Amino acid sequence: MQFLALPSLRSSTDSTIQPISYDCLTCLYQTTPGCSNQHRPCLDNRCGPLCITKAYWEDAGKLTINNEKPSDPNASVHCLNDQDCAFNVVKSYTQRFAQDCNNDGVINDEDYVRIHHLGGYGCNGALNSDNERLINTCMNQKKNKNHYSFAGRTFKKE
Repeated sequence: MQFLALPSLRSSTDSTIQPISYDCLTCLYQTTPGCSNQHRPCLDNRCGPLCITKAYWEDAGKLTINNEKPSDPNASVHCLNDQDCAFNVVKSYTQRFAQDCNNDGVINDEDYVRIHHLGGYGCNGALNSDNERLINTCMNQKKNKNHYSFAGRTFKKE
């Protein structure tokens, strides 16, 4: 998988920046409307289990799998339909656009959800209320569990 250094919108004066959690990634996977099928074909310019667009993939650094070149015509589709690569795209994108979207003084999963759904330049907007409710429910359930399962596997929380 290819990783690129990306510029960030955050300033050096930000006091607290937390990395996106695996719980957040799995909740995005489980709650993105119409996109929870891991091998979902590209529809309406959105691909994979997280319904990511090619432009989002490009902004995230054009990550690829199996040493595929980013310039290959299907590189984005192959990556976005691979769960690990899609998760890494979200990690890269949210890192690049990391900012305090809700003005609580912390850059964390709440901000990353907004960045993922509303974009790096529009994360201060309002989420769809149904989607926000689903994500909050998912995140609260994960906070209260010592183990969780995902894609047929069980993981112990650290």
